[in-house]
Amino acid sequence: MVINDECFFIESNPRLTTSFVGLSSTINQKLAELFVKKIVEERPISSPSLENFSRISIPRVEKDVETESEKLTELEQIPEIISPPYLVNGKVKEGSPIFLAVATGESFEEAEDKIKEVINEAINLLGIDKDAVTWA
Repeated sequence: MVINDECFFIESNPRLTTSFVGLSSTINQKLAELFVKKIVEERPISSPSLENFSRISIPRVEKDVETESEKLTELEQIPEIISPPYLVNGKVKEGSPIFLAVATGESFEEAEDKIKEVINEAINLLGIDKDAVTWA
Protein backbone atom coordinates (compact mmCIF):
# COMPACT_ATOMS: atom_id res chain seq x y z
CA MET A 1 0.00 0.00 0.00
CA VAL A 2 1.34 3.42 -0.89
CA ILE A 3 0.33 6.36 1.25
CA ASN A 4 1.06 9.73 -0.28
CA ASP A 5 -1.27 12.45 -1.57
CA GLU A 6 -3.67 9.60 -2.24
CA CYS A 7 -3.73 5.96 -1.11
CA PHE A 8 -3.46 3.07 -3.52
CA PHE A 9 -2.41 -0.55 -3.52
CA ILE A 10 0.46 -1.88 -5.55
CA GLU A 11 0.26 -5.49 -4.39
CA SER A 12 -1.87 -7.78 -2.32
CA ASN A 13 -0.03 -10.76 -0.91
CA PRO A 14 -2.33 -13.71 -0.13
CA ARG A 15 -0.55 -14.50 3.13
CA LEU A 16 -0.01 -12.35 6.18
CA THR A 17 3.65 -11.46 6.40
CA THR A 18 5.83 -9.24 8.53
CA SER A 19 4.89 -6.09 6.63
CA PHE A 20 1.23 -6.61 7.54
CA VAL A 21 2.14 -7.15 11.19
CA GLY A 22 4.25 -4.00 11.21
CA LEU A 23 1.66 -1.85 9.44
CA SER A 24 -1.22 -3.05 11.59
CA SER A 25 0.60 -1.96 14.73
CA THR A 26 1.26 1.58 13.47
CA ILE A 27 -1.94 2.51 11.68
CA ASN A 28 -5.10 3.59 13.46
CA GLN A 29 -7.45 1.75 11.09
CA LYS A 30 -8.10 -1.92 10.43
CA LEU A 31 -6.10 -2.93 7.37
CA ALA A 32 -8.62 -5.58 6.37
CA GLU A 33 -11.33 -2.91 6.16
CA LEU A 34 -9.09 -0.77 3.96
CA PHE A 35 -8.44 -3.73 1.65
CA VAL A 36 -12.15 -4.52 1.35
CA LYS A 37 -13.14 -0.90 0.70
CA LYS A 38 -10.46 -0.34 -1.94
CA ILE A 39 -10.22 -3.71 -3.69
CA VAL A 40 -13.59 -5.40 -3.27
CA GLU A 41 -15.94 -2.45 -3.07
CA GLU A 42 -13.73 -0.18 -5.23
CA ARG A 43 -14.42 2.73 -2.88
CA PRO A 44 -11.92 5.48 -2.17
CA ILE A 45 -10.21 5.36 1.19
CA SER A 46 -8.98 8.27 3.25
CA SER A 47 -5.34 8.58 4.16
CA PRO A 48 -4.83 6.63 7.35
CA SER A 49 -2.89 8.35 10.10
CA LEU A 50 0.14 6.67 11.55
CA GLU A 51 0.11 6.60 15.35
CA ASN A 52 3.56 5.29 16.18
CA PHE A 53 6.63 3.45 14.95
CA SER A 54 7.02 -0.30 14.58
CA ARG A 55 10.21 -2.36 14.76
CA ILE A 56 10.17 -5.93 13.43
CA SER A 57 12.86 -8.52 14.07
CA ILE A 58 13.35 -12.18 13.23
CA PRO A 59 16.29 -13.48 15.28
CA ARG A 60 18.03 -16.60 13.92
CA VAL A 61 20.31 -19.16 15.51
CA GLU A 62 23.81 -19.67 14.15
CA LYS A 63 23.98 -23.29 15.32
CA ASP A 64 21.52 -25.97 16.41
CA VAL A 65 20.09 -24.92 19.76
CA GLU A 66 18.13 -27.11 22.16
CA THR A 67 15.17 -25.68 24.01
CA GLU A 68 12.31 -27.15 26.00
CA SER A 69 9.00 -27.24 24.13
CA GLU A 70 7.22 -26.35 27.40
CA LYS A 71 8.90 -22.94 27.21
CA LEU A 72 6.93 -22.14 24.05
CA THR A 73 3.76 -21.75 26.12
CA GLU A 74 5.52 -19.15 28.26
CA LEU A 75 6.86 -17.46 25.14
CA GLU A 76 3.30 -17.01 23.88
CA GLN A 77 2.60 -14.82 26.94
CA ILE A 78 4.94 -12.12 25.61
CA PRO A 79 2.57 -9.97 23.48
CA GLU A 80 5.31 -8.75 21.12
CA ILE A 81 6.23 -12.31 20.08
CA ILE A 82 4.10 -13.03 17.03
CA SER A 83 5.25 -16.56 16.18
CA PRO A 84 7.18 -19.13 18.23
CA PRO A 85 10.08 -21.23 16.94
CA TYR A 86 9.55 -24.44 15.04
CA LEU A 87 11.34 -27.21 16.91
CA VAL A 88 12.77 -30.33 15.29
CA ASN A 89 13.51 -32.97 17.92
CA GLY A 90 13.59 -30.28 20.60
CA LYS A 91 15.99 -28.07 18.64
CA VAL A 92 15.89 -24.89 16.67
CA LYS A 93 17.97 -25.80 13.63
CA GLU A 94 20.95 -23.73 12.48
CA GLY A 95 19.92 -20.69 10.44
CA SER A 96 16.27 -21.03 11.46
CA PRO A 97 14.25 -18.14 12.80
CA ILE A 98 13.61 -18.34 16.53
CA PHE A 99 10.51 -16.12 16.50
CA LEU A 100 8.99 -13.03 14.93
CA ALA A 101 8.90 -10.05 17.28
CA VAL A 102 7.19 -6.70 16.77
CA ALA A 103 7.51 -3.76 19.14
CA THR A 104 5.99 -0.30 18.82
CA GLY A 105 6.71 3.07 20.33
CA GLU A 106 5.99 6.74 19.94
CA SER A 107 9.44 7.15 18.37
CA PHE A 108 11.72 4.85 16.41
CA GLU A 109 14.16 4.86 19.33
CA GLU A 110 11.43 3.75 21.74
CA ALA A 111 10.41 0.91 19.39
CA GLU A 112 14.08 -0.09 18.98
CA ASP A 113 14.64 -0.16 22.76
CA LYS A 114 11.48 -2.23 23.24
CA ILE A 115 12.45 -4.82 20.60
CA LYS A 116 15.86 -5.28 22.23
CA GLU A 117 14.19 -5.80 25.60
CA VAL A 118 11.66 -8.28 24.16
CA ILE A 119 14.30 -10.29 22.28
CA ASN A 120 16.51 -10.54 25.34
CA GLU A 121 13.54 -11.60 27.48
CA ALA A 122 12.49 -14.27 24.96
CA ILE A 123 16.02 -15.62 24.45
CA ASN A 124 16.54 -15.85 28.22
CA LEU A 125 13.18 -17.58 28.63
CA LEU A 126 14.09 -20.18 26.00
CA GLY A 127 17.50 -20.70 27.56
CA ILE A 128 19.34 -19.86 24.35
CA ASP A 129 22.89 -18.52 24.50
CA LYS A 130 22.87 -14.93 23.20
CA ASP A 131 26.13 -15.60 21.34
CA ALA A 132 24.29 -18.18 19.21
CA VAL A 133 21.75 -15.62 17.97
CA THR A 134 21.90 -13.03 15.19
CA TRP A 135 19.26 -10.38 14.61
CA ALA A 136 18.96 -7.10 12.81
